[in-house]
Amino acid sequence: MMDFYGEERAKYAFEVVSNIKESKDVNFALEFARVISRMASYILTNGLNNTLVFLYSKKKHPHTTVLLTIAYWIVKEMNLLSNEKLEKLNLSSILNGSVSPDVVIDVVKSFTTEIDVQTYMIVSEEVLKLVVWLKRLCDGIFEDYDLQVSNNSF
Repeated sequence: MMDFYGEERAKYAFEVVSNIKESKDVNFALEFARVISRMASYILTNGLNNTLVFLYSKKKHPHTTVLLTIAYWIVKEMNLLSNEKLEKLNLSSILNGSVSPDVVIDVVKSFTTEIDVQTYMIVSEEVLKLVVWLKRLCDGIFEDYDLQVSNNSF
């Protein structure tokens, strides 16, 4: 099966990582990169739902940003799920942390309780592809930040 969204996924990931670099918040960029670097293995080991709930439970800006970046792609760009609250957001509000907690809770709920098995599998595969692009771009774009991803910093 051909991946028709590959180029769009790469553009979206580039937009996200570029906007984070433009914010000039080095600590946030490095923490975002650390979280992203572990996402694929967490999803493969624990499943998408458990990984998203884990991100939500951290209640830290980089973790919430990763959660909402993923959800934004799935809801707004791919149209695989619907979420009225998330559809009203834009990417810049997600990246600067101005999303209200009730939106985050609603997003987690829509991913974990309002999804059938077939859609869950499609969404999981799509999220894995997205986080691979985000990780690649973080590695390249943040390389001048001397990114050292250690195993104990998550």
